[in-house]
Amino acid sequence: MSLEKIDSNKESLDYVKLADELDKLQLLENDGRGIGCVQGIITFLRMGNIEAAQQAAKTDHDKIRNYPDVENFLKEELNFDL
Repeated sequence: MSLEKIDSNKESLDYVKLADELDKLQLLENDGRGIGCVQGIITFLRMGNIEAAQQAAKTDHDKIRNYPDVENFLKEELNFDL
C-alpha cells in the first residue's frame, strides 16, 4: 500500500468523523428531526465526496444560515467557503 493511499484513507476517516459530529449537531434542531439539506451534506461526506458536500452547502446556504451552530461547524471544522 502506498503512502498516498494511506493518507487518502486517513482523510476519508477524518471526514466520516466530522460527518458524525455534524449529524449529532443537526439532530438537535427541529425537535430532533434535523435539517434535511444538512443530512444530504452528511451523506456526501460519508461517501468521501467532499466537493459535492461543499457544493450542496453552498447551494443550501440560505437555509443553513438559519442554524448558526451548523453554519459555523461547516465553516470552521470543514473549511467550507459558504
